[in-house]
This record gives sequence, C-alpha cells and structure tokens, in this order.
Amino acid sequence: MDHFLPWLILLSPLCSAALILLFAHRSKPLSVFISLSAVFVSFLATLAAFGKAPESLASQLAWIDLGPALQLNIGYIKEAILHMKFFS
Repeated sequence: MDHFLPWLILLSPLCSAALILLFAHRSKPLSVFISLSAVFVSFLATLAAFGKAPESLASQLAWIDLGPALQLNIGYIKEAILHMKFFS
C-alpha cells in the first residue's frame, strides 16, 4: 500500500486532466468537480504517505525502455530528513 500512495499523488491530477479533456470539457461544473476531486485525493494521499511511511521509501519503474539502446526510469524517494523538514 505504501508504494501505491506516491503514484496516486502523481497520477491523480494527470488522470483528471485527461478525463476533462476527453469527456467533460463542455460542462464547466463537471470539470470543476473532477479537478477539485483530484486535488483533494492527491492531498489526502500526501497526508497518508507522510503519516505512515517508513524511514526511507523508494520505488522506480521503467518509463521508456528501448532495450540496450535507451532506458529511462521514473521514481520517487522519501527519506526521513524530508519528513523531519516538513513536519517539525
């Protein structure tokens, strides 16, 4: 579960933008609801990630993989020093 929260923080606004672009761009109230919901979900996931994550947490996945020619990874690192900086 701890590895799911940072990706939820990252992808929630992106998915809401895609939903608005594809389905709700003509309805302003629905677009506002979708975007504010994504921000709220991202905020709650941030609070949960910083509240119960271990001392250090890291995850990465291959973003672009073209075999031996090119491999780009995307990931995150949460360390105790960042936790102390934000919550002390």
